[in-house]
Amino acid sequence: MILFSQLEGYDMKSEMGDDMCKLKDLVIDTTNWKVTNLVVSGLLKKKKEELLIRPSDIKIDWGEEKVILSPAARTEAITQDKSSLKNMYLSDLLKKHAYSSDKEKFGKVYDVEIATELKDWEVWKLLIKVGFKKRRLRIKPDKISKLDEDVSIKMTKKEVEALSHPTLG
Repeated sequence: MILFSQLEGYDMKSEMGDDMCKLKDLVIDTTNWKVTNLVVSGLLKKKKEELLIRPSDIKIDWGEEKVILSPAARTEAITQDKSSLKNMYLSDLLKKHAYSSDKEKFGKVYDVEIATELKDWEVWKLLIKVGFKKRRLRIKPDKISKLDEDVSIKMTKKEVEALSHPTLG
């Protein structure tokens, strides 16, 4: 598992160790919560041009803490300049407020945990800041009931408060 905030801005290297590009964003299919593309910039020294590559075209070297771009990687031009509800840029998901099933706003999505190995680039959990003390709540995508301008989950505000403010006993 890795947080998007840990991957964002990573320099992607060739197998020989040369800098190739930077990871800017991810595109997620919100019907199955799989990462369909990585948005990169700087490939072929075109600093401002952003391109898409498939997650299968990279590997993460956890020991060396680097992302390696396959020599066989294929790039694709970005054809949609905005997120859609089906193919959402992760940076757009991170701007959404979170609402309970009883329509109470309780927080904001601030990061996403991604399974890169066992689940092969699948969103594992959304991380939401809750309340004044900025407590964190981790929600699996199957707990999301609606995704549009904001995120609605299948829990009441009381259930959210119980999870984000556990009692010790």
